[in-house]
Parts: sequence; structure tokens; C-alpha cells
Amino acid sequence: MSRVLLVDDDANLREALVALMTAEGYDVTVANDGLEALGAALMDIPQVIVSDIHMPALEGTDLVRMLKAIPRLSCVPIILMSGVDTEASVPVEHILKKPFDPAVLLEFVSQVTAHLGDTPIEALYREPEHHPAQALFPGPQISASAEACAARVRRGLELVHEQAARVDLLRNSGTDVSLAEQSYEVLVACVAALVRLEMMATAAPILFSATSQATGGRGDSQVSESGRKRSPGHSS
Repeated sequence: MSRVLLVDDDANLREALVALMTAEGYDVTVANDGLEALGAALMDIPQVIVSDIHMPALEGTDLVRMLKAIPRLSCVPIILMSGVDTEASVPVEHILKKPFDPAVLLEFVSQVTAHLGDTPIEALYREPEHHPAQALFPGPQISASAEACAARVRRGLELVHEQAARVDLLRNSGTDVSLAEQSYEVLVACVAALVRLEMMATAAPILFSATSQATGGRGDSQVSESGRKRSPGHSS
């Protein structure tokens, strides 16, 4: 059973599409906006994401950019929906203009999940393995570091949603929300920075390996030799 992450702030359309895809045998998880979708994808990698473009908090195109920046989510196929746009500025499998024929959506979802077959999703989206001798840090530390960063992203998303609720509460009570909105924007920026940090943490072993191969493993010995030459009191 293929796992679908459905993202749309329109509750009526969301419920209709859930019923449609569930009837076809898909396991559907829903998210109300892009930030919620990012957290759901980090918790349980979907096999396909169907997302609206124009949503509060985080639009569909920004969601795509953040997903593509996370190595283990970068290969998840994405289908976008929009009542306005007909072309996407980000790499996606398909884009549907609302209103659309539900059969077309089902066909698109079937196409992008057909290649999976019986292959476990974990085998498709796991992070690349690196030889311990070439890694900057031992393998277990790399995995732990990436997982810790993903946990921080999830916590950051929780804080963003909590702050959004505070902003709405203050606005409904007639209170000035300018400072609360600034805090919200800072939190969103922090989540984006954490996503980039996770990407860099995963890429570090690859960069180190490439540097080591390019220098033929001479980097450490050259630094050591240079250090000896600069040591006070050293005579050649």
C-alpha cells in the first residue's frame, strides 16, 4: 500500500481527496499547510506528496525547495495543485490546475508510485553509506548527528505552529501582534536554517572524501610538516 502525504488548507477538498485515494487503496496522511507537511514527511517518509501551492505559513513551492534540500526526502515525487498556476518554478512530477478530474490525479499518483513495486521505501530513500576510513567522523556519529538535526527541525516546526496559534489568539483579542509576528518570522527562518544545516551535515562526509581523494591523502601530512616548520625552537 503506497503512502501519500496530502497537503491542502481547504478542508473540504482535503476530505474529498482523502476519500478518493483511500478508496483506491492508498494510505493517506494529511497536512493543513507546508510547515505541517514538512514535519509529517520527516516523521514518516511518504512515497508521494500531493500538495496545494497557495497555503498559509509555507507555500507549496517553498515546501518543495525545503524537501529537496533534505537528502532523505529529496527523491520523494511531488504533485502540485493550484487554482491559478499552470507551471511550477520548482522540480515536481506534475502540476494540476483546479478544478481537475479526480481520475487524472489518481492516474498521476499511480504513475509516480508504479516504479516502487515491492521495494521498501526505506531502501529507496536511505542516506548514502560511506566507507569509515573516508568519513570525517565515524559512521554512527554521522547518523546520530543527522538524526539530531532532524529532531531539531521537528521541534522547530512545533514552535512555529505554537507561535502561529499565539498570533491568531492575540489578533482575535484586538492586541497588537507586530512583535508576535516578528517572532513567528524568526522561527520560520530558524527552521529553514536547520534544514540547510542537515543538508550540510549529510554532505560533509562526501566533501571530505572528495578532498582526501584529490590530495591523495597528503593533506594531514602537509599540515603536520608545516606545523613542525613553524614550531618555536625547532631546528632542521
